[in-house]
Formats: sequence, C-alpha cells, structure tokens
Amino acid sequence: MYAFWPVQYASHVVRLAPHEALSLHEQLLVYTYTLSDLREKEKSIQHEAIRTIVARTRALLEKHIREIVAILETAHVS
Repeated sequence: MYAFWPVQYASHVVRLAPHEALSLHEQLLVYTYTLSDLREKEKSIQHEAIRTIVARTRALLEKHIREIVAILETAHVS
C-alpha cells in the first residue's frame, strides 16, 4: 500500500490571495466530505479489487488533506 509521510515545506512564508485561500478551504471541504463518505461505503464493499481501489483512493485523499492543511497553516493571506 502507500506510505504516508508528514508534509514539510520550506521555511519561507507562502502568501496567498484571499481567493486562493478560499479555494483551498473549499477543496478541503470537498476532500473531507468525500473521505468521510468513502469510509462509510468501504465497509460494505465485497469485491476485493474494488476494495483495493477504494483503499488507495482513501490514502490519496488523506495525503491531499494533510498537504492542504499544511499549506493553510503556514500561509499568510494578503
């Protein structure tokens, strides 16, 4: 399966325009909702190949969520 690693960015400050920060928050909302929905549906999947695809998708969503959160925590909106 996929390995997870903490997201680390350079020590420089990332500056985001307000519309960029809003876009990242919206994307975070969509990813979080999709992940929650996927976790619920994953329990009822019978086919092994589909379960593997769902597990990989879940892992990728978790990675993207961590990356967006890391960007938003270090960014300054100007």
